[in-house]
Amino acid sequence: GMDERGMTAYDRITTEQNGMVLTIHLSGCFGYKIIPKFRDIYKGLSADTPIRINLERVYQIESSALGALMVMRNFFGGEKADISLVNPSNEIRTILELSQYHRVFKITHDA
Repeated sequence: GMDERGMTAYDRITTEQNGMVLTIHLSGCFGYKIIPKFRDIYKGLSADTPIRINLERVYQIESSALGALMVMRNFFGGEKADISLVNPSNEIRTILELSQYHRVFKITHDA
C-alpha cells in the first residue's frame, strides 16, 4: 500500500461528494499554502451544504488555517453552519480546544 510517511509529506487537499455532504480531505500541514484552494472548494456551494473536514492525516495546523475555518463557518451562516471536523489527532484536537473551536464546530471521531 501507500507509504504513510509519503502520504503526509505533502500538503494536500482533495474532496469527495456523497449526496449533499461534501468531505474535504486534508493532509500534511493545514496552513497558508493550501488556504486559497480550500476557499475555492466551497465558495460556489449553497449555504446549507453539510461539510465534513477530514483532519486524520493533518499533523500541523497553522493559525491562518484556524482563521480560514472561521471564515468558512461565516460563509455557511455562522450558527446555522453544518461543519464537522473529523478524526483530528490528539495534538490537533488540543489545538482546536485551546482555540475554543470545539464550541463552534462539531468535532467527531469515526470508528
